[in-house]
Amino acid sequence: MQAGAHQSTDPGALQASRTVPVAYEITAHGTLDGSPGLTLDDIVPNMIYSTKNKNWSNIGTAVHSGKPVPTGATP
Repeated sequence: MQAGAHQSTDPGALQASRTVPVAYEITAHGTLDGSPGLTLDDIVPNMIYSTKNKNWSNIGTAVHSGKPVPTGATP
């Protein structure tokens, strides 16, 4: 049995001047004994669960004191 796989992760679009994407595009293709196997092409939102607020939030749309964060250049 011979298997192969190729995967890539692409940061999705940024909102305005933010440095954290609102979503990622996940792509994967695999084979098993030369035949097509796994195929995946999905958009995955950049979500995190807040135990303080008891809800899900998108990190790419975070706001602090009424202003979008983080913004600016990345290293």
